[in-house]
Amino acid sequence: MSESSEKSRIEAFSDGVFAIAITLLVLELKVPQADDPKTLWQEILRLWPSLVALTLSFGSILVMWMNHHNMFRMIDKVSRSMMFANGFLLFTVIIIPFPTALLAEYLRSEARQPAVVVFCASSVLNNVGFNLLWNSMLKPVYLVKPEFKRDSILRLTRSVRGGLIVYTIAALVAIWSPIMALIINFSLWVLWISMSLRERF
Repeated sequence: MSESSEKSRIEAFSDGVFAIAITLLVLELKVPQADDPKTLWQEILRLWPSLVALTLSFGSILVMWMNHHNMFRMIDKVSRSMMFANGFLLFTVIIIPFPTALLAEYLRSEARQPAVVVFCASSVLNNVGFNLLWNSMLKPVYLVKPEFKRDSILRLTRSVRGGLIVYTIAALVAIWSPIMALIINFSLWVLWISMSLRERF
């Protein structure tokens, strides 16, 4: 099998995992039970923690998929270490529905702190996955296409390393201020999206 075919298989499999993870997020939205319009509106409004968790997680997975796509467009061949690194990254993606459910369940309760810490920790784990994937594209076998110059490599390297640092800070902030940690997470994926829109593909 050619290198391009191997790459296409990995991309297709990865896209499927991302799609499944996003689909599972919506399962947290439960249809409320009510006997009259007023009660139904009240129950709908009580869904706000689930909507917040869904929005944060969807935004995170969207950014992950965009970054994953961006990395894969920079290579035209694969290595065994890169395949393992990609597998670990996908593992960090499929666990996202759990911290999302945890956040939706406990965000409005006094027990929100552990839920937010776990949610933020999942983002840290995902960024570890991205760092491993990117490093595996640079060594031991250099997989990046020749047309991508040194400044592009350094820019992406700074991005993945910086993301790991900032998400780790957010996870630590969650210990003392869960709401502030969620604001940091929300701000980060908005920032990543806006940066991606300025990239030339």
